[in-house]
Amino acid sequence: MRPRASACSREKPVVGEMFETWSYESEQPFSVEALRDMVRRELPASIYRCKGIVFSDEFPEKRFALQAVGRRVEIMELDEWGERIPQSRVVAIGSTFDAQELSRKFDACLTHS
Repeated sequence: MRPRASACSREKPVVGEMFETWSYESEQPFSVEALRDMVRRELPASIYRCKGIVFSDEFPEKRFALQAVGRRVEIMELDEWGERIPQSRVVAIGSTFDAQELSRKFDACLTHS
């Protein structure tokens, strides 16, 4: 299976709304430790919540759940991928953040094997 390029999207807030959302997908695996460190140390303070399912290089047969609120980060092992295609899907909720920079930070945690 060929890795697919990562993708992200961002929804602009409607006038009067206080939040923006950002989503990220990749079929390339993450280094879980690099991801945990990046989210804990580099995620902008304007990101209030970040969560998703993560494809890990260290344990490629397992799915992991990413949960982050502020600087508190949990990455928990879930079940096996089974028949599902391994891929990461992450969503962030916040206000006034640079979506391209956020994508670069997540891209930097991917392993390129």
